[in-house]
Amino acid sequence: MSIGKVMDGYRGLHSIIAYSGRHHPANRPQGRWVSEGENLETAWYAGARMTVFKEDEGCYALLYLGMTDGMHFPTMEQAKEIAPDFARAVLLGMLADVAVGEAEPELTNCLRAFGFLENETN
Repeated sequence: MSIGKVMDGYRGLHSIIAYSGRHHPANRPQGRWVSEGENLETAWYAGARMTVFKEDEGCYALLYLGMTDGMHFPTMEQAKEIAPDFARAVLLGMLADVAVGEAEPELTNCLRAFGFLENETN
């Protein structure tokens, strides 16, 4: 069985299956934290692994898709509470890096609401 999201027709794009079978990262339980050691846990968000880890200073930080939030949390539980919002912010930031055209006002408004695009000034 092949896994893939069909986008046929959207701007002429056609599906490319990168994974087959049940091993696609999106099929893993999302947002479920697993201990990888005393001060390290991982969870999957949108098919990508997020890590919460203890820094040298004794506080905890998040890492997702090679990006960190720059915030420091006193406990691992506090870092994990913000993890879904951090994943959304990273993914929205990546969308903002891709050209957003005037023909996509809903996406533009979403990105602007989260601070990834500057507000229009009149």
